Amino acid sequence: MNAIRGAVALTMALWIGACAGPEVDDAGSLSDVVAAGDTTRAQALLEAGADPEERSNLGFTPLMRTANRADEQMVRLLLDAEADLNATDLAGMTALLIAARADATEVVVVLLDHGADPLHRSKVGMDALSHAADAGAVGVIDVLADLGLDLDAPSGVISKGHGHPRDIGSTPLGLAVRARQAEAVARLLQRGGDVDGRSSSGSTPLLQAVYHNAPPEIVRLLLDGGADPEIKGRCDAGCSEEISGSEGLTAAEWARVLRRDEVLAVLTGD
Repeated sequence: MNAIRGAVALTMALWIGACAGPEVDDAGSLSDVVAAGDTTRAQALLEAGADPEERSNLGFTPLMRTANRADEQMVRLLLDAEADLNATDLAGMTALLIAARADATEVVVVLLDHGADPLHRSKVGMDALSHAADAGAVGVIDVLADLGLDLDAPSGVISKGHGHPRDIGSTPLGLAVRARQAEAVARLLQRGGDVDGRSSSGSTPLLQAVYHNAPPEIVRLLLDGGADPEIKGRCDAGCSEEISGSEGLTAAEWARVLRRDEVLAVLTGD
């Protein structure tokens, strides 16, 4: 796993583990009760004055925990108690971004209906659509596409000092390719995502498929979707001029250099 995926994966692992929470006992806090999915006790605690913004050590609110569990009923209960829709944890994640990664489609709809901001970006530079694409959350991709969000808006992935420069500013399609999310790649193409949409460094999804050794299925999806195999990409970091040339290399040329044999076979029809 490259550094950029590692940074995202570590962040996600931290909040997923914490959002899961312990099993509740009789003295459980609101967060514990929410994590256990006990709506009746949660309502009783809220009516008794429990704080819907109660925070864990990593900044998770009860709403964030229940969004990760895709518990629509609990989400509605917390929203009725005026839980903050756009509160963020230490990673800059909101309940909406967490629900997007969890492919909690119904929860995403409820949060959006209540005014959650789909354009908010977490500290790794990703908004709701970027997180959904990266996590392969196809149902959420459909919801956000129906909302009219720009399917080709570049993410901020990832801030300076993290990951490879060729991944910075990837489109949702590029993120789905990089994460090897074939179903999300197919859905973004169906919804009109630009098959040749470039990252900030000029990498197309097809070039990213080569760089990240995506499975042949994804390469075929991109080619069938009209990807231009003659677009050239430069290495930008860690490669000599001798390797990439002044104008860069095509996807097939990079596949040869990087020894991506399965990808090369699809690109060349061998």
